[in-house]
Amino acid sequence: MLPLITKQLVESVRKSMREEDFIEDGWVDMLIKNPELFSSVVGYSKLLRLKSSQEAFLRGAFLSWVLLYKQDEVNDMNENWGV
Repeated sequence: MLPLITKQLVESVRKSMREEDFIEDGWVDMLIKNPELFSSVVGYSKLLRLKSSQEAFLRGAFLSWVLLYKQDEVNDMNENWGV
């Protein structure tokens, strides 16, 4: 089951998204940790004709992935630390 994203995480990621390294590192992280998802996202983006649409699609896909991935990490930490 997909994790339920919290408002606190959304705010944290929103701040981090302003940092260029966060986004670049996140794409590399996706490529390493979930290569099939990475390939699919990149492939589907190429189906769109306009470059602006491709970029918007990629940004949305990245945001969705990073929120779900980070929330899963937070949930694991909370479970391990008894929060």
